[in-house]
Amino acid sequence: MYTNINETSVTNNSIKGIVSQKYINPINSALLNIFGNGNRTKFQLIEIIPPLEGKVAQITFRKGDSEFHYNYLSAGEKNDEVH
Repeated sequence: MYTNINETSVTNNSIKGIVSQKYINPINSALLNIFGNGNRTKFQLIEIIPPLEGKVAQITFRKGDSEFHYNYLSAGEKNDEVH
């Protein structure tokens, strides 16, 4: 059952829209307040895939032109998110 939810959430645009509205957009609004909107400082959450079936959650961010997994954020970026 969870496999189907995970696969559906990744491929179904309506579910992606719900996830964006409920989670990603509010988080990005907060990140905009913290990091600003400048080209060098803009920081966005672009994807959340839940940790199902023993897999690690896929939480992807964008900073500038780069996209990277949460694990690759610097300690400073992780700490700034909490404040």
